[in-house]
Amino acid sequence: MGTNGEGLFRYDGKTFTNLTEKDGLDNHIIYALLQDKTGNIWVGTRTGLCRYNGKIFTPIAIMVSYANNFNYSNSSDNNQSSKNGVWTMMQDKSGTIWFGTDDGVYCYNGTNFTRFLDNTINQ
Repeated sequence: MGTNGEGLFRYDGKTFTNLTEKDGLDNHIIYALLQDKTGNIWVGTRTGLCRYNGKIFTPIAIMVSYANNFNYSNSSDNNQSSKNGVWTMMQDKSGTIWFGTDDGVYCYNGTNFTRFLDNTINQ
């Protein structure tokens, strides 16, 4: 369960465990959660995205872009340009994960992020 200021809570059927920035989350305000088809938990936060494999969080930066250029990295670089809140997520039947962010809609095919509609916006 995501919270509005207390991180993430995991329930194992008996007890709750609180996971926070100390555990690797990039922010303690959680907007969205998604379990993908491989079992990873994607956590959309106020400042970005993390992937949780059941043991560790990996910060995933979706860089803000106002052109066709954008950046994706597995770093925890917290410079201002990399903060892009993730509000909603879903995985379609082909396995592509879609992210609604402060900067628009992005999709992830398992390897790369692309910004949805960039080609039509900039024509």
